[in-house]
Amino acid sequence: MSRQRGRRERPASERRTMLERYSKPERRRRVPSTEQPAWEGPISSRRRWAAVAAGTIVSVLAFGFVATAIVQAGDGNDSAAILAAVASAVMIPLLLLIVGLVSRATSPWRSAAVASLIVLGAFVGGSFAAREPATGFVLAIGLGAAWTMRSEEGIHLRSWRLWTAVGLAAYTKVVYLISPGLAIVAAPLIPIAGIAIIDSVTERRSPG
Repeated sequence: MSRQRGRRERPASERRTMLERYSKPERRRRVPSTEQPAWEGPISSRRRWAAVAAGTIVSVLAFGFVATAIVQAGDGNDSAAILAAVASAVMIPLLLLIVGLVSRATSPWRSAAVASLIVLGAFVGGSFAAREPATGFVLAIGLGAAWTMRSEEGIHLRSWRLWTAVGLAAYTKVVYLISPGLAIVAAPLIPIAGIAIIDSVTERRSPG
């Protein structure tokens, strides 16, 4: 009687373990440096107000250069006025980028680049229409924050943000007619905070 020779088949669990041990690990796709990370989860209140604080600091500096440019132009110092105006214009992309990065927006660099053109145009147009810089500055920075601050689809409505920027600009004009000094002091402080406040309101109204 012959013994049947042959290789004993390994159990399925043992074969699976050996396969996982000796198989090559799957290569991960390299993420190009131009791609921005997709942040998970909604923005926290702490991070939102950190973005407001950081952006407002730069906003104060930018508006300070605007005021300096106006004063220097009034005194006839054209070269100093031009330098101050250029410094203010350069700080706008920095402000928008900081707001996007701190709030963890999806693509802060691209948003800042696009919004900078909108902000500069809104500032020039708004200041010309209002015949003073405070209203134009609030409108411009409000629109920029509405564009660059992180938002969740279906929760943070961009239309609410845009109308908030317009409303804050109108409010600034009314204050300017009553007290120009107060409007100038408040102009760099209220636009980004206003966008954050309207975001908090829409979150509370969201059914989720």
